[in-house]
Amino acid sequence: MKSLISIVVIAGGCALFSGCTTAPMPGDAYGVVAPQLVMGAVKLKNGQTIKRLGWDHPEYFGPVPRDKKAYGLRICKSVKARKAIGYHPRAKNVRGQVLKYGGYYCIR
Repeated sequence: MKSLISIVVIAGGCALFSGCTTAPMPGDAYGVVAPQLVMGAVKLKNGQTIKRLGWDHPEYFGPVPRDKKAYGLRICKSVKARKAIGYHPRAKNVRGQVLKYGGYYCIR
């Protein structure tokens, strides 16, 4: 099933590892370097630290092509996100392998 192969990570109020107040947004074009999924630690408001999967460089995503919007929406809805706001055709998994159907950057 395609939805199991394409991986998404939801953009919340902040980038996964940055400590910023605003999440980085996809750019106007795909980055020359592909974004990669990484595992990192996130500290919660209650003081707990959890491991979370996230993109190393969300700004490397470009716009979602028109012919991929419906699929991106399905992928994002499957992880309870609102929509895909970024896509990269050569996005990589945690092991550095290119994802067969690309990667989507979703928002809640």
